[in-house]
Amino acid sequence: MTPIGELKNTSLNNTEWFFGLRRFNDGRRGTVSIENVKMNYGIPGSPEGHISGVDLKMNKTTQKLNYHQDIDFKGFETFDIDQKFTRYSHSEFESNKTFAAVKLAQDIFFIQSKLTGLKREFGASVQYRLFKAGGFYWTPNTSELNFSLFGFREKDLSGLTGQVSFRGEYSAIDPKVNKGAKFSNIDGNSVTNKNFGFLSISAGLIKSWENVQLSSTIMRTGRTPGIEDLFSDGPHLGSYSYEIGNPDLDFEETFGLENSLQYKKDKFFLSLNGFFNKSPNFHQYMKMGNGYVPGSDWIEWGSGSTGWLYKYQMRGVQTEISGGEVQMGYKGKTIDITTDLSFVRGKNISDNDNIAFMPPDKIGLLFSTKSNKHLTGSVRISKVLDQKNISEFETITPGYLLIDFFGSYTFGSREGTHRLVFQINNLLDKTYYNHLSKIKSIMPESGRSFSLQYRVLL
Repeated sequence: MTPIGELKNTSLNNTEWFFGLRRFNDGRRGTVSIENVKMNYGIPGSPEGHISGVDLKMNKTTQKLNYHQDIDFKGFETFDIDQKFTRYSHSEFESNKTFAAVKLAQDIFFIQSKLTGLKREFGASVQYRLFKAGGFYWTPNTSELNFSLFGFREKDLSGLTGQVSFRGEYSAIDPKVNKGAKFSNIDGNSVTNKNFGFLSISAGLIKSWENVQLSSTIMRTGRTPGIEDLFSDGPHLGSYSYEIGNPDLDFEETFGLENSLQYKKDKFFLSLNGFFNKSPNFHQYMKMGNGYVPGSDWIEWGSGSTGWLYKYQMRGVQTEISGGEVQMGYKGKTIDITTDLSFVRGKNISDNDNIAFMPPDKIGLLFSTKSNKHLTGSVRISKVLDQKNISEFETITPGYLLIDFFGSYTFGSREGTHRLVFQINNLLDKTYYNHLSKIKSIMPESGRSFSLQYRVLL
């Protein structure tokens, strides 16, 4: 339900189950769990997608294992091993069709071990990912193997606190391409084995006084491109887009600077944070055009008379991204008041344009009461400004004002603790849109809604 009425084909049905076991014994702990999530949901129809809408089905099963051991070795105090296996499948259907237009599946095996101590950490991880695709989706079945080594150290230096961290990463990506295989929008000759190696490092200094703390961090970070970034060639009906990868994409590199000022005295606190990032190769899917023009290069005709899709091309561009956040508040005996302001600016230097999908400026005000230990309540007021700093093929998103209520009431009995949790979202029933959504033009966010939960803790 939205303030402008009910959106057709937008129901959501979730089924979840979870089972876990934990064993404790003299500084050791073992945990094993398995969970499954099934989700069926829909997207409303639009000429910029499919006239009758899209149905989506998702199934994810996750198995986790953790072993924890207290130790005393070279300043390290704990040893952990974390292992996880995920099997994921995803299907996208044109509404009222029995066969899937897009099928995606992947198996991910991950294992990590780390040593942790006071102001220090060291670890390593391995991840194997097997990606499979079907339907009208030309991305090849691909395997990806990732190795990483990471560490953190903090030390006092003449009245200052110094921090250093690193992460080394190596990825090997192997697409399974048959000889003579054809693709729709990418050069098949470029779909070959890819190998990437990268070292991310950061260093920071912290200076503390009685009521003030000042910190500054410089960093060189990176991200290796994933399978979809390199080889994607097919529709993503959940966002009404046709995504085209870039097989020649290199790793993403970013140089950054972050500064923070914290002030706290009695019941008042103030926090100022700012950052600046510069990247010679920022990865982003970029819209190739706008508007319905027959025969245009930026429209995919695979949908035929039932709709069409905008093409999004993965590119690596030179960018500058900066932003900041201001937060201050007062913690009283019966009420807490917090206000915050955040903003982000992104510049595409390569095209002399703004970066697409940058979040709009936001101002928030939160009142929380604690006059009764059994009853808590909060009022959150959020003002989001117009997003006018848009890229070439984006549209302006109007600002909006939201008021939300939430809280809980707790009471006890011989059988255990009982809790009522209530929430009212979008009290004013405002019509508003998420600027970061590719389908915002046809799908406003939810209208006024009420939620009440009853929980029993035995």
